[in-house]
Amino acid sequence: MRYSYEFKRKCVEMYRKGILPDIPDGITKEEFQHQIRRWTRIEDANGPTVLRHKSQNKYWTPEEKLKLVSQVITGKSCKSVAFNAGINDGQL
Repeated sequence: MRYSYEFKRKCVEMYRKGILPDIPDGITKEEFQHQIRRWTRIEDANGPTVLRHKSQNKYWTPEEKLKLVSQVITGKSCKSVAFNAGINDGQL
């Protein structure tokens, strides 16, 4: 499901205040809470503009890919490396 930037920002702000926003149709409460937590961690690592939709996909050079994978190999968690890079942890 694709959410607008404004909706994501509103959900993150409500999460920080301890309020759960209305859950959209087609997603469970638990999965939606996990998604909001992901948005919050990505925003904390990279700033609020990272939640905006990109006009095109980023091209990763082999050096950039190696740098991310090396961080995981040296002991950092896959999720923390992905969130710091501003990507979903499934992409790494």
